[in-house]
Formats: sequence, C-alpha cells, structure tokens
Amino acid sequence: MSIAVALQKPNRDYSKPRSYRLIQLLKVLGKTLERIQAHRLSYYAVKYKFFPSTQYGGISGRSAQDAVMTITHHMTLKLPGTMIEQ
Repeated sequence: MSIAVALQKPNRDYSKPRSYRLIQLLKVLGKTLERIQAHRLSYYAVKYKFFPSTQYGGISGRSAQDAVMTITHHMTLKLPGTMIEQ
C-alpha cells in the first residue's frame, strides 16, 4: 500500500477530477532510502578496499582521466628508449 496525495495542475478548472495529479509517496520514500543505502555501501566498499585498484567506473574519486593516466604510465614504462624498462 502507499499514500496518494492529490496535487492541483496549474491553470485548470479545479471542479473537475482531471485537474488533479496523484503522487504516490511510498515509492519516493523507498527510492530515497535506496539511494542512501547505495551511498553507504559505496563508501564502505572504498574505505575497506573491496574494489580492485584497476576499477575506475562507479567509484567516487576515480575517473576516466585516472584510467588514461594509469595506462599512459604503464605504456611509458614498457616502451624501449623511454624512462625505465622493467
């Protein structure tokens, strides 16, 4: 079950039922709580290093730019005649 709230549509004749819009409050509350949980899980996963160091997508503080810089760094180390060969 959910709670429905009737909101008036702008510039309408409010004597007609079609002039109102029903909003379900339970789904909005559920989505909000789900988002809070997702942020908490993400925080703890990063804090306790559940993600590998090579994963960049979907992690706060890591971007596509970081991935490109990592690849560029590894390529520079492996190419002959550049910096250090391992």
